[in-house]
Amino acid sequence: MKETENKEKDVTSLSGGEKRTPEVELSEKLRAPWVSAQDVAGLPDVPTTARRARDLLEKATMDRPLLKRKRKGTKATEYHASTLPIAAIRELLRLQTESKGELAHEPSSSENAPNASSNEYTFTDFLDEFALIPGYRVQVSAGHGTVGDTGTEPCRHLAFRRKWMRYRGFKEGELVVVWAKGDSMEPTISNNNTLLINTAKTRPTDGNIYVIRQEDMLWVKRIQVLLDGSWLLISDNSSYKPLEIKPDSMHNLQVIGQVVNIAKDIGD
Repeated sequence: MKETENKEKDVTSLSGGEKRTPEVELSEKLRAPWVSAQDVAGLPDVPTTARRARDLLEKATMDRPLLKRKRKGTKATEYHASTLPIAAIRELLRLQTESKGELAHEPSSSENAPNASSNEYTFTDFLDEFALIPGYRVQVSAGHGTVGDTGTEPCRHLAFRRKWMRYRGFKEGELVVVWAKGDSMEPTISNNNTLLINTAKTRPTDGNIYVIRQEDMLWVKRIQVLLDGSWLLISDNSSYKPLEIKPDSMHNLQVIGQVVNIAKDIGD
């Protein structure tokens, strides 16, 4: 009994703390907020196998042990839904509400209005369709190197369609947005272009473009891997000469991730 009370207290403190996350708020709407790895395997942003889903949940509850417990009457472990990715919680809410014959939606002030349209596109619908990827106040150099802002808080968010992300095999939590500065990657990347970075791609492959950190300097360059293990940092602008990095000089280099999308303005 005391253990159950402690677990509920932990969830309450998570919900009522100074930082109420969207995951916590959405999980409060679930009829059954405690789930097993088997229950959630295959949901959006959750691995398709129960074993890998369990690994994800174990990592999420590593520093919040009271948000997992043994399922009553079985040997299975169940986890509080607030530890899931937000997209998975939304799908879980939809499945649970549909199972009761209810319409899964966020409450709105116009919900009970006599003339409210059932086809109204809500912010919840928007978040179901798009992921908000954090953008950081960082400019990566398409030139001779730019000093990056050390702040960790995003300064804005950009929306990317979830269907496109699934098609490309991207995970929401592994994507970040930064901005380019300089002309060394012209015409591919121009000054102030928006760059979507996949931070899971940190092992360079020939011909792809990466964001690279050397101490406080950030570059965006195309990388060619040479036979001796050296890297050739190539600018698409022929006015800039390639820079060769020998293996014994790579100790202070870090590949932040691969550039997977470029947004730019055209016209007047």
